[in-house]
Amino acid sequence: MLHENLFDLLLKKQVLRAEEMQLLEAIYCRTQIELGKECMRPNVGVAQGSIISPYLFNVYAEEMLIKLQEEGWGINQLYGFADDHLILSSSQSQLRRSVDVVEEWSAEYNIKLNSSKSGILEIPPKHRDSVMTIGTFFNGIPVVDIYKYLGVWLNQKLSPQKHLEYLFGVKGNKQENKEGKKGKINFLSNSLGPFF
Repeated sequence: MLHENLFDLLLKKQVLRAEEMQLLEAIYCRTQIELGKECMRPNVGVAQGSIISPYLFNVYAEEMLIKLQEEGWGINQLYGFADDHLILSSSQSQLRRSVDVVEEWSAEYNIKLNSSKSGILEIPPKHRDSVMTIGTFFNGIPVVDIYKYLGVWLNQKLSPQKHLEYLFGVKGNKQENKEGKKGKINFLSNSLGPFF
């Protein structure tokens, strides 16, 4: 996202007071990246690690969510924080349209959509098989069996198992994991079961 476009949007939406806008513009025009003897002043993106960067990106990405709502998605089908977005679709045609809307928005707002960091996670109804084939692509986006959203690993059953394995560092079926870490994971997974 070009800084110029971000500042225009912030002014248009009146999310910052004039003094705050001046401070933000002053910070961004003085931000400099140095690597050895090389130095550059970026004019795109938000500052990595800044506590206000997710907020700034939320303001920027709001237009995409509004467009999706205009296309028929309800507010309870759209989730987003900074550059992490989750769009619930109930059919392949709706899914295709969501990908198109995101791609159109990305092009219009100068955002590079990284399809390798995106994923389509199908969550089939109980006792039904998946329609989509894992490992294939749908409109250029990979179909996956597990996906990380806002730091939480989700699988096709929305069970906490994969995320707990990630948290406890369990890999494979090693003997030391069977009773120690695996036992904790199974206990937590069974305890949380009623909530999933």
